[in-house]
Amino acid sequence: MKKSVIILAMMAMMLWINLSAEELVNDIFQVEYSQKDARTAMLFSALIPGSGQFYANQRAITAYIFPVLEIGLWFGYFYYRSEGEDITKQYEQFAIQYYSREYQYSAQKSLIDNPLSDDNFYAPDDYDPTNPTDYGSGGHFRLDEDNTQHFYEDIGKYNKYIFGWQDWVEIYATIEGTSTWTGPHWIIDEGDKKWKGNDPINTESDYYDMYHDIYNYNNGIYSVLRAEYIEMRKDAETNFDNKRLCTYGLLFNHLLATIDAARVTRRYNIDHLTYNQWGIKIAPTYAEGNINPSLMLTYKF
Repeated sequence: MKKSVIILAMMAMMLWINLSAEELVNDIFQVEYSQKDARTAMLFSALIPGSGQFYANQRAITAYIFPVLEIGLWFGYFYYRSEGEDITKQYEQFAIQYYSREYQYSAQKSLIDNPLSDDNFYAPDDYDPTNPTDYGSGGHFRLDEDNTQHFYEDIGKYNKYIFGWQDWVEIYATIEGTSTWTGPHWIIDEGDKKWKGNDPINTESDYYDMYHDIYNYNNGIYSVLRAEYIEMRKDAETNFDNKRLCTYGLLFNHLLATIDAARVTRRYNIDHLTYNQWGIKIAPTYAEGNINPSLMLTYKF
């Protein structure tokens, strides 16, 4: 009985000492802690991805991943924009060098005036066949007079504007070494009376000699210069598409970083509210054959 009382007394004393120790560590070894604000972290990362994570917890890996992604996406944006603009200038210069509105107008007038073609389809209502300067523009043919975006698109997109490309004119409408207009040999469909191709006039052309199989297969609706021009436009568009993808990537990076900043902040606050590096506890120690209670100060690394 006496031994039991002594044991209970010792346990009560140890509990009292332990509670006193907790108060002592709060008084002496209290760790300064200020809760991180999730809204502030989200705002930071919305502006500069990763900065909110860095504000909340410098050890968070996403504090460094998001900035790297941001830099990479901005690099891609400026790179693809520059490439797209450079190729655009190249294909515009290419068109100026190898495409002629004069030849286009001459060919379309020749087609409209061909007795086998459908005048109602190709000629505008006010077309005057007796006027040598009326090229039938405004009806089926609506090529811009200026070098607009539509002009650069139309001469590559529509077959009806193929007549202005230098190789087409050289093969189907001129004599080699001259600029003499001979009048294309039109192939007109007997049913709907519409243009469906041309017969070559100058088979000695270097363009025709190198690519005669392709020209013959397409029979008047192919131009190697036009094909090259179309590829240049596709390359430019691919770069602009990549630039747009980088733009979407930047927006997504900011959005994801903003959401992740809230996660990192919440995780940081939870960890620091439930964890204290300093501690004092009562533990039994054995010395000289006796068990004695001891007050122990601890620090978690």
